[in-house]
Amino acid sequence: MRRYTTLAAVLCLVLTAGADDALDALARHRESLGVDALWESVESIRYSGTIASGGMEGTTDILVVLPAEKPIPRPDGGYDAGGFVGGIHYRSEISLGPLRELVLITPAGGWVANPAGGVRELDGIELADYTASMVFDSFLYLFPDPAFFSVTWAGREEVEGFLCDVLEFGPVAGGLPFHPRRYYLDSSDGSLRRITSELSVVLHETDCSEHRDFSGLRLPSRFRTVLYGLPLVIDQTLTEVVLDGPVDPALLLPPAAERLTFPAEGLVQVQVELVGGGVFVPIRVNGEPVWMILDTGATMSVLS
Repeated sequence: MRRYTTLAAVLCLVLTAGADDALDALARHRESLGVDALWESVESIRYSGTIASGGMEGTTDILVVLPAEKPIPRPDGGYDAGGFVGGIHYRSEISLGPLRELVLITPAGGWVANPAGGVRELDGIELADYTASMVFDSFLYLFPDPAFFSVTWAGREEVEGFLCDVLEFGPVAGGLPFHPRRYYLDSSDGSLRRITSELSVVLHETDCSEHRDFSGLRLPSRFRTVLYGLPLVIDQTLTEVVLDGPVDPALLLPPAAERLTFPAEGLVQVQVELVGGGVFVPIRVNGEPVWMILDTGATMSVLS
């Protein structure tokens, strides 16, 4: 996610057409999630879970701090979310085996930190894709504002036996060039069944299952992501969601290199193989051979 001003500029997208079917599907989805009953009062959301991939295991921790000014309904069924977008703070930390990645987005900028590269300021398409993650983790996508993103109804498809409304979120000509995402929402109850996106020329398909109650929100608890063209599957489990828990302000400060740089182990020469545009390194975990994908500047880091 180098030059960055405000989140409002980063999310300079436009709501396009289609509106009735898309808004109806979003309304069912909001009801399924239980967001409407909690939305006005929630100030922070923290998601905790586990992750497994390539023979390694780890944890995920996402913190979203929301501004007091929530999106305001408009007569046309859309929302005015200007004040909301400009005030979100987002922090995502993933640990997988010995690897760790930390992403921070605030109204002042966006940064990523990993064991090899220290702190790096985000910009361009990378910042846009991380910002898109923030939009979805903060539930902003449920409140479409024509000033910030597009949403269109793309028909219906079957996913694992469920007939789903397909919604595509993305930019229009002249908007921020982030990669579109498709949400597959159960047409009967609005629950989320699948997410697809294309990042770094790799199709990501995430199946969502085992929906359950988390602090009054009904969310999927299991996520399996397949990266097509790469020999990689990521399994994630959401274990806890905390609304309005204590937030250490230090977690949301713009990072300093000495605070977020992780120690390197030294330089070694290793064998690598190029597969589908990715750089892979053969390693062993508990004696078993696995492939590690090497982050070479991809918009979404899996292992760094």
